Amino acid sequence: EYDGIIFEMMVLKGIPKVEPGMTVAKGDVLIAGYRDGDNMINAAGSVKGRVFLEGYGEAALEEIEKSYTGRQQQVDILQLWGKKIPLSRRPRFDNYEVEESSTSIYSTNIVFLRRLYSEIILNTNIFSPAEADELALLRAMIAAHAQVEEQAVILSKEVEKVSLGEGMFGYRVLLTVETSIGRERVQIRGE
Repeated sequence: EYDGIIFEMMVLKGIPKVEPGMTVAKGDVLIAGYRDGDNMINAAGSVKGRVFLEGYGEAALEEIEKSYTGRQQQVDILQLWGKKIPLSRRPRFDNYEVEESSTSIYSTNIVFLRRLYSEIILNTNIFSPAEADELALLRAMIAAHAQVEEQAVILSKEVEKVSLGEGMFGYRVLLTVETSIGRERVQIRGE
């Protein structure tokens, strides 16, 4: 699940591949299963570690926020040997996003294109320097805390202000967390 430093380990079945104090990376085998004759004994146990999680957030004095209106229009286009023939009109949205999918009918010479236009509204949010600074910190906190599992214990939190250009505010939040760092993976015969 995480990169971290092991501080507690309980092996119920299997062979421990690490011990407390060791640094492990995501994907490392912590407790391995073993073969007992023709039977495969799967590993079982619990490994807790100290993990370092980082969150970053930034905000500007002026930010453009987009929101969807819910209005959409589909446009179909037939492409024959590189020439595009629209089968329906493009929407008259001022601002939009486009998702495109294509199906080749005959090699790359005849292609059916489908474009889905979604109307968006662009709003400009203007913040005071204090508001932008607070928003950047809040975004960094949310980004860091979103990585913390429910049963984890937060040991410490470091907040660092990041220097960005004028009108920009940034923060980096580093959390030190104690949590379960192992993930169960059942071995199938022959693995």
